[in-house]
Amino acid sequence: MNSHEMSGPLCVNCGASLGEAKVCPKCGRINDKNISSLIPTPGEHSLEEEAKAIKRVQAWKAALERAQQPMDDEFVIKVLGRTIKHDKENKKITFYSMVQNYTYEDQQNVMFSAPSSTGKSYIALEVAKYFPKEDVDKKGYVSKKAFFHTNMQLQTSDGKPLKKRSEYIDDCLKDWEDSHARPEAPGFGDKSREAIDARKKLVRWKDERKAEYRKHRDWWDSIEKVYVLDLSKRIIIFKDTPDDQVLQPLRSLLSHDEKEVISDITDKTASGGNLTKRVKLIGYPTVVFCQAAFSPDEQERTRFFIISPDMDQRKLSDSLDLQAESLQDRDTFKGKIDSDPDGAALRARIELIKAANIQQIIINPEDMELLKSHFKQGKDNNSRDLAPRDQRDFPHLIAMAKGHALFNLPQREYTPSGNLTAKLEDLTSAENSLRKVMEANRLELPPYVYDWWTESLTQLLEATKDTGLTKTEFSQSYYKRFKSRLGDKSRKRLITVLEDAGFIEERTDPDDKRTTKLYPLGVEVENEKYISQPEDQKKVEFVGEVLHEHPWITSEEMARLLDAFVEEAEGLLEALQKDNPGYVTRAPDGRWGWVA
Repeated sequence: MNSHEMSGPLCVNCGASLGEAKVCPKCGRINDKNISSLIPTPGEHSLEEEAKAIKRVQAWKAALERAQQPMDDEFVIKVLGRTIKHDKENKKITFYSMVQNYTYEDQQNVMFSAPSSTGKSYIALEVAKYFPKEDVDKKGYVSKKAFFHTNMQLQTSDGKPLKKRSEYIDDCLKDWEDSHARPEAPGFGDKSREAIDARKKLVRWKDERKAEYRKHRDWWDSIEKVYVLDLSKRIIIFKDTPDDQVLQPLRSLLSHDEKEVISDITDKTASGGNLTKRVKLIGYPTVVFCQAAFSPDEQERTRFFIISPDMDQRKLSDSLDLQAESLQDRDTFKGKIDSDPDGAALRARIELIKAANIQQIIINPEDMELLKSHFKQGKDNNSRDLAPRDQRDFPHLIAMAKGHALFNLPQREYTPSGNLTAKLEDLTSAENSLRKVMEANRLELPPYVYDWWTESLTQLLEATKDTGLTKTEFSQSYYKRFKSRLGDKSRKRLITVLEDAGFIEERTDPDDKRTTKLYPLGVEVENEKYISQPEDQKKVEFVGEVLHEHPWITSEEMARLLDAFVEEAEGLLEALQKDNPGYVTRAPDGRWGWVA
């Protein structure tokens, strides 16, 4: 079915073609009236209200019709650019990740990692405005207890709804009281036989009621219960770093290990004791995580696609112009954005996607082979060695292609069962969107740190490789780049991040044992090629011995003998050559050997 060819009456809810039917074939909405009949009947409201209603209906009808037409990446960037200046790749990554929220199991996770005041949460929140409000959860700092107790539903172990303890017991007692009326009894001042019998009857009634209370209380306490938190197809935006105890139970959902995860949490009882609750988490959600620290926990780094807002002077200048316009007259600016026909069409497109209930996006085998070969390419189109992290990054690339395909739903073929087929242009769009940030993600670095390293810090470290870079010079380089001061704790974390990536090492200053300096490790960024550290001289000497025993071998053969990566073996061979100029050489065919 090719929905962009549809015509005739449109569904009020999703905009799908109705033909002669009243029930929408996509979303199931009963359309008793044509969309035009939603205009108020003349005379029921004021002329101004009627005119506004007519205008809204006409605008939405136009948006639904526009939503059926082709929309490319530039259209998305243009619409989002009304309130988000620059950040071209970040807008696309965030938007297409949120689009995939409306699939069965292809939801994605995005992490904004950058210093404060750079627009991390702003980008996420602005993009989310184009998605249905009922699907978006915006959270500031949230504790584990607050997160899990929001919208939890209590169920029995077999999935039946269960009321809260007090509510359940009250309802049972009410039913019992309806069939066991409370006896009337006079006060103790009345000593007549009838009064005494009436009071005894009331006592028996109360005893029976207590027994009924205990019966239902004991039954409720005895059954196996589970608290269900359904996060499926939810867009969750953490505007601030949440409690780590919130993320721990979510990790399995974030990595899509299982669609349902059981977790035990502990609550305090009214008496001060501990009560263990079993929680069932149902996925998958789309999670956007805004992180001001330089590097989150490694387990989060591998589960999210890490991006950073642009921080160049052009972006900052244009953002200030946008702030001036929006703050000058908030109502006028808001009205301008809300009345934008392209923005309305983008919202209508999201409604179409949601109503279509697509289950999965299929990529043709030949297109997948092409995408796989591109992913494995390194510098100069040569193959590169893969890292464990690639097992998570490759699905990110596939997901971006699927997000682009799903967004172009009206121009894609899909089956009644909800299987949509992607096109080659979807894969091309994904590669273009991720090219700028993919290498940083492979190194588990925030893109802004990676850009600083490649454009500024590398040259500075190379210029001071003999004397070492002081921490003051390091901080000055950071300030020059980002116009933001770097505190001692932040600098320490940032140095640790660069050390973990294999870019630098921190050594004691030979002239002042009380301080340390930074030295480059000679990492070739694009191929992640690690050259041996000075203190690894024993490894270099061992490589020399191996080369004596196995003359004229390739880097790959040396790697097998050392049980190491090819890059590490090649780095050690180059270090050996540097230590023995004129004695260790590499032949034109790539083989290494000693020169007699």
